[in-house]
Amino acid sequence: MKTRSFNEAVRHTPILHLEQMLAYFGPEKRLSNILPAHIARFFKSDELLKVSKTGKDRAPATILKTQRVLRMLLIWAVEQGWISTLPWPKGANKEPSAPKTGQLIESSHYVPSEAS
Repeated sequence: MKTRSFNEAVRHTPILHLEQMLAYFGPEKRLSNILPAHIARFFKSDELLKVSKTGKDRAPATILKTQRVLRMLLIWAVEQGWISTLPWPKGANKEPSAPKTGQLIESSHYVPSEAS
C-alpha cells in the first residue's frame, strides 16, 4: 500500500471540498452566475451537511472547512477578475472557522488586493 505524504494529503483535501461544491452547483453553473442566495442554499443543503454514502451528518469542522474553501475560491475569482463581487450571503461569517468573532461580510465590502 502506498502512503501519501503529508503534502500530498494537504493538496488533495481542497479538491474533495471543490468536488462537493461541483456536485451541488453542477458543472454547467458559471461562477459569474452564482448569487449569495445560491450559496446560502448550499450551506443548508444535504450535499454539505450529510455524507453522501451514508447519509450521516458531517462533522462541523468538515462543514466549516468546505465553507472556507468555497470562500477562498470566490475571493480568488474576484482577484482574477472572473467575477466582480464576492457573492457571500449576508449573515454568513466572514471566517467560517471562527463563528464566535461575529464579523460579517457582505458582497459589496470585498475589494481585491492590488497586484504588486
